[in-house]
Amino acid sequence: MSSSCFLRAEKDSWMQLLGGRRDGQDTVYEEWDCPQVRCIEVYSGQQQGELSLQLGDMINVMQKTSEGFLEGRRVQDGQRGWFSAACVVEITNEHVQRRHLRQRYHVLQTATRLLKQRSGGLELSTTKCFK
Repeated sequence: MSSSCFLRAEKDSWMQLLGGRRDGQDTVYEEWDCPQVRCIEVYSGQQQGELSLQLGDMINVMQKTSEGFLEGRRVQDGQRGWFSAACVVEITNEHVQRRHLRQRYHVLQTATRLLKQRSGGLELSTTKCFK
């Protein structure tokens, strides 16, 4: 596939879908394998596309830029946008990471069941981990 036929926005969308990539110093994460951060300083978005944050907000990070901005989805309500990396800290506690992995697994299992129901009962393979 030649990327020269795509507009910049289309190319970025395809690159996000194709997985974690590094574009210069920018990093894009798969939604199921993204770092999670917690807000430690209130951030008020000033422009469209920015995500306002309150103390304690939990955010799944989708992209990091070399300019110190992160794009993420707030766990509490699913809102997505950009914010300053200076306002958050990454969650590195192993127990918390395992819990989040388990939660993501259950979300994927639910999505698989829904797809199976919508596909008319076609057999989809699943695993029995993290019960």
